[in-house]
Amino acid sequence: MEDDYGRDDQQSDSGSEKDGGPQLTPMDRLFQHVVSDKLGER
Repeated sequence: MEDDYGRDDQQSDSGSEKDGGPQLTPMDRLFQHVVSDKLGER
């Protein structure tokens, strides 16, 4: 239970950092790339 909660917390933090900081994880970059593709298609 604690492990799952900790993971959730970390993901939330990384999401906040993505908004306000230059730190980007490989997953964040991939996510942004996919979103850009979808927005471009529309």
